[in-house]
Amino acid sequence: RRGVDRAPYVVIEAKTELVRFRVVRPTIAKIGLLKAKANAEIPGCAVAKDDVTGLLEPEVHSLVTYRSRSRSYSVEIESSGLVAIGDGRPTGEAKKSRLILPGGTECLLPASVRFTTVLRGENETPSVDLPIAGPAEIGAELGPVSMGEDGPLPLSGLLREGKVRIFGRAGFWSAPALHTVADSEMILPAGARLSSGNIDSVPDGLPPWYGLITFRGDYLTVSASTVSAELLLFGPGVTGDAERLGLRMITRLLNDPGLALLLVGLASFAFVFQTLAAIAQLADRR
Repeated sequence: RRGVDRAPYVVIEAKTELVRFRVVRPTIAKIGLLKAKANAEIPGCAVAKDDVTGLLEPEVHSLVTYRSRSRSYSVEIESSGLVAIGDGRPTGEAKKSRLILPGGTECLLPASVRFTTVLRGENETPSVDLPIAGPAEIGAELGPVSMGEDGPLPLSGLLREGKVRIFGRAGFWSAPALHTVADSEMILPAGARLSSGNIDSVPDGLPPWYGLITFRGDYLTVSASTVSAELLLFGPGVTGDAERLGLRMITRLLNDPGLALLLVGLASFAFVFQTLAAIAQLADRR
């Protein structure tokens, strides 16, 4: 536990068109839907797929993807495929996320389903809040422009701007306490991808992110935090290779106020000791 406590506290702020995360805390990963359109029928659910209002409850380890486009956003939930447990025994059925309809009716979702919400009125300025509750990544690496039937297709999923702020933990002789770190703010380049690690499979031990995404008609505005020793940054146009942001290294040694105070004390003691020794030598010569 002590090793976890010593990991830096990291704040991520960004504007992006794509966010993905693996659910580790379903209770705070619930997502509200209002007049959304599903890309598939929901078996056994008395709801029209082009007019879905309710509460999404992603199951633990499911993969949630948020995408934004001009005046619309989508929420996609993919099942983890893990076997459900009933009365302490495997049931033989994969875990499934749920949709809770107004009135309390529960519907089990298919293995993969996407809900898209389009803003209706031109003067509509909504503020939609979407949660992050698990290991995550934001943005997609900048790639080549593709040609469609009517011309070049717009790039999608891009990180437009962002930054990472790192806080250290002063705890050399006491309980860890957060402190600011000089020059600890990192600017994320547009077209990059920032990640906890490989979340395409069920993660084992990856630090979770917790935070909120706000959508106001254009980009997904991310404000999240994590306790982590490192993050992965995939640069624009780079595929497969990541830069490791060694967050722990940034906060070590002289950035710890407690340790810095100890070093100052030792230096002062050494100076006083040397001064007294020099005075004693002069007194002996006399």
